[in-house]
Parts: sequence; C-alpha cells; structure tokens
Amino acid sequence: MKVCDASKTSVVVAGAGPAGLMAAYRAALGGAEVTVIEKMKRPGLKLLASGGGRCNTTNVLSQEDFMRAFGRHGRFMNDALNAFSRNDLLKWFEDRNVKLNCVDGFHYFPVTGSSVDILSALLAACRQHGVKFLFGVKAEELLISDGAIAGIKLDTREELPAQAVILACGGRGYSALGGSSAGYQLAIQGGHRIIKTVPGMVGLKTQEDWPACCAGISQEKVRVSIALKKYSKLNFTGALVFTQEGISGPAVVDISASVNELLENNQTVPLKIELFPEKSADEIHAMLVKLLQDNSRKKLLNTVSRLVPNALAAVLCDMAGDRTDVSNAAEIKSAELPGRVFRELCSILTDFNVRIVGSQGFDRAMVTRGGVHLREISPSNLESRIINRLYFAGEMVNLDGPCGGYNLQWAFSSGFLAGRSAAACKKAAGN
Repeated sequence: MKVCDASKTSVVVAGAGPAGLMAAYRAALGGAEVTVIEKMKRPGLKLLASGGGRCNTTNVLSQEDFMRAFGRHGRFMNDALNAFSRNDLLKWFEDRNVKLNCVDGFHYFPVTGSSVDILSALLAACRQHGVKFLFGVKAEELLISDGAIAGIKLDTREELPAQAVILACGGRGYSALGGSSAGYQLAIQGGHRIIKTVPGMVGLKTQEDWPACCAGISQEKVRVSIALKKYSKLNFTGALVFTQEGISGPAVVDISASVNELLENNQTVPLKIELFPEKSADEIHAMLVKLLQDNSRKKLLNTVSRLVPNALAAVLCDMAGDRTDVSNAAEIKSAELPGRVFRELCSILTDFNVRIVGSQGFDRAMVTRGGVHLREISPSNLESRIINRLYFAGEMVNLDGPCGGYNLQWAFSSGFLAGRSAAACKKAAGN
C-alpha cells in the first residue's frame, strides 16, 4: 500500500451516519482536526429513514438487559455504553433542543416525531466544532505505515493524511441509501476478518403462497420462533404482517437474521407462528368451544372471523380442512363441524408452521448481521488489534440488535467512544 506523510495530524471518519457523525463530533471536541468522508451526496440517509422517519433512538432497558438483547456478543458493548449511556444520549440531544420522549413505556422518539431533528442536531454539533465534510467521495484504500494508520486514499486519487481513521461505513442494508460492503473491504485491507454478512431486520419469503391472500393484514402480539430443536428458545413477540411474498412486521424482522443465517446452508427453514401466545392450548380449546356454541348457526368462517380478520380466518379454515380431508370446511355450520376438523383448528390456532425460503434481501434490510470480527477490536477503545490508530463504530462490526432503538443506541455509543479514543490518540501522537 502507498505510504503517505502523516505529519499533518488529523482524524478521518469514513461514513456520515449516526455512528460516524457522533464519532466526528467527539473527536473534534477532543481537539482533533476532523474530516468526514461520505460517498453519498447527503449525510444520514438511513438515519432519516429509520423508524419510518420517526427515529427510535433508544429504549428504557437497563444496560445488562440491553446487552443481553444482542445475544452472546452483547457484552462487547459494555465500555461503549459506559462511555455514552442512554441517559447521556437523552441529555446530549436535550441540550441541543431535541427532546426525546418515551411514548409507550419502552421506545424513545423525538417529540417532534421527525428523524430530521436528530440528524440536524448531529450536523450542527459537528460544524460547531469545526468538522469538515466531503460528500460524494469514497474511501478507496487505507494508507498504512509501520503497522499504523497514515491516512486514506479517496476514489478521486486524493490522499488524506491522518493520525487516526474511524471506519463507520455502516452495513450492506438499503443500498439506495448508501448500504454497501465498502467498509468491509477497507477492514480487509487492514488484515481484519469479516464474519459472513446476511440481511437482518427484513421481511421473509414463504414457500406457501397463502400469505398473499392475507397481504396487508396485521396481527398484534404474535410469537414467532424457529421450529428446530437447537433454536427453540429463540423467539420474538410482536406484530406480524402478511405480505405478497410472505411475512414481515416487528416479530418477523427481529428473527430474520437468524433465519437468514440458517438459509445459508438450508433450502428452507421452518418458522412456528403462535397467533395467541398468551393462551395455552387448553385455553384456546375452551375459547373455540364457546365460540362455536355461541355461533352454532353460523358458518365456520364467520365464527373464526371473530378471532382473526376474515381473509386469515378463511386460510385457517382451509388449512384445517386440508389436513383432515374435509372440503369447504369454511362453509360448514359451526354446530355441524366434524370433531377432527375442530381438533385440527384448535391445533392451528395454537401454532402452525410456515417454511421460509428467502428474504427481501439487503435492498430492504434495516441492519446487517455479520461484519468485522469482534476479537480483532479492543472493546475498551474500539481500536483495531491489528492496525494501530484504526477504529470502528456502528453497524460495521459483528453486532446487531432487534427492533426498538437498540442499533441506534449502539451507533451513538460506539461512535462516541471511537471518537474520544481517536482524539486521545492524536494528542498522544502529537506529544
């Protein structure tokens, strides 16, 4: 790799998303001369789209519970969360006249309901401390000298000397908003291993075609789990939305990354759906008995429609009929329902499986699972263990959480710690 003169001290941040902007602000606050490079023409495009444009920035969980939600690698975040906690985040934005409100006892959103205010506060803080921006340019190559960062080479062939580089390039999701594998390629140049990436927080495609009949229907408080013994404890509860291709909604997208990992080596993955997870099988049996008794003269379809929307009720009735070789089960009067159809319908209302064959892919993925191997990054300062003065922040590393403010909190916390560390590195190198 070409070596440049690093005598002009500076910090270069690659990426102008939430992690990169927070890193740039914190590095500049620490006295560094900071330049942010962003391949898109504007900053924070994925941030603007987050939470449907409302920007769910964090949540109420304790630090321990928050880390646990990220799975077995969650404790890697401890130092970053200590450096910039939920309360620090709330105060940071409130100090900049962006109040965040816990609207439902769990999720925090800006009171204005607009992600524009979050982005504006970050940009204003950066500019207040002299951060420079280069938009529409891409980091093409890390410049390394004697095992340490010396700068970055741009796709314009210009070289930016730097004492520290922070890679906050984001993941592969939403390519139209800047998602790509460019950051991983830079990390590979520095000798880092990349855990294979798969789409996360994305809708899933089913082998069955019946979900298309229910497209647009949403069921609240549904539990989904992978119907394989090894993964039986992995489940998520929330809204489920049927689509033309399969299923989506919070409960589904939260489990989607794990499903996509399994699809790397399997043609299909069975997913269990529990429409009434708060009720036991016995309670569902009793509920259906009473419904049939109270609606004895009505068709089964009309009776089941009291539990779920009509289109879904039709599918469930047909499913019970198909499994018991009874045609037109939906048209049978409730009082005349054969026992075997009743038992099968009870079973389906308790849980049923769909087979997942794919997802909507990275173009629709809100996060990326996989990324830079955590063992090659020091959690105390987010510096590379391979290249001195190379730092990482945000989605680039092998950490991803569920819906609900988890990933944005990690972006802000990791950006803060990486920026602080890079600024301290600059001071140390300058002394």
